[in-house]
Amino acid sequence: MNQNVILNLRFVSIFFAIVLNGILSKDANAQSAFMMKYLPKDPTLLEKIEVPKGISRCVMLEDKIWNDKIKTDTVSINTYDSLGRDDETVFFSEGKRESHYFCEYPNANTKKFYTIMKVDSKLSVRNYDENVIDAAGNFIDASSYQVTNAGDTIMVNDHDYVYDDSRRLIYQCDQCNLSMHIKRYFRYKGNTLIRLYETSLDTLQTFYISDMVYDQDGRMTRYTYRNIFKGDTNLNQDCLYTYENGRLVRQLQFNYFEKVWREYVYLYDSLGRVSQSYQIIETDTITIAYYFEGDRLMSSFLTTTFQYSEGYVFFGNKFRESFDGKDHTTETRYTYDKDGHRTAIEQYWDGVLRRRYRNLFE
Repeated sequence: MNQNVILNLRFVSIFFAIVLNGILSKDANAQSAFMMKYLPKDPTLLEKIEVPKGISRCVMLEDKIWNDKIKTDTVSINTYDSLGRDDETVFFSEGKRESHYFCEYPNANTKKFYTIMKVDSKLSVRNYDENVIDAAGNFIDASSYQVTNAGDTIMVNDHDYVYDDSRRLIYQCDQCNLSMHIKRYFRYKGNTLIRLYETSLDTLQTFYISDMVYDQDGRMTRYTYRNIFKGDTNLNQDCLYTYENGRLVRQLQFNYFEKVWREYVYLYDSLGRVSQSYQIIETDTITIAYYFEGDRLMSSFLTTTFQYSEGYVFFGNKFRESFDGKDHTTETRYTYDKDGHRTAIEQYWDGVLRRRYRNLFE
């Protein structure tokens, strides 16, 4: 295989690893992306779509409706093996194939996830992500590597995991085979994670600290994320959580890029379902009401004083001068089949149907 091709392929992969590291690991909504799975869950988030047992394929379609004209695009096609596991996924953008993924399962604890890249008429490359878990579901090994049809193998990203005698993760290294690797050190009180250190480039001059505080019931009441550079400490994010009757009812969040506190408020009905939520920045508020039938969310109704841009709501005082300041609404309606699987989501902007997402099960 041409050595220049190998070096170019490796450079592309390393470039994306570094870019993703810079975007995700240090500043996703001002918090450590790694910590997202540990933070209290937003009670308004929809569960991931449940795929019916026994189906072989799920196709997601998007309908855009403007001036009574409908443009339909395929968003994704997912296929599954006989055990219901992911087999193949194709994503599309504006009708064109954007990415194509495959999965293999060499054994019960290993999943291999790969894409195929055509370099030229003679050369193709498989980009693999391989994850190995133990009986408890903990990662014990993970790596990303490339295999060409000429038989060459290139390591792109290697991960290391270290557990203590109590099976607590105490050290993790990502991109260990690269000079710009990420090291994470975990500190516990009992079995509860109370501090996470994150650093790269083998330096203690720049590192990130996540601190967590819990109540007597083990619920997180505060999350603080700071970065330290040559002895100077900067606050990236500070979150305070309040609970009532075992449920999250209020969150205060400070992000360094906003300089003001953002407030989230959650109200629940007698069955413990979220009935209303508020997001508040200074004098600006987004309000959402939720409507259920049994245990199914049938619709939500969002009200704000800020206009839309392709379905996104601009929020906060810094956008006030950009829009007309009238109330605007988004109603989202959900449709299910007889077995309770979600088959459609419709979005109405100011009372007019603008978007529809459909899941076709085969």
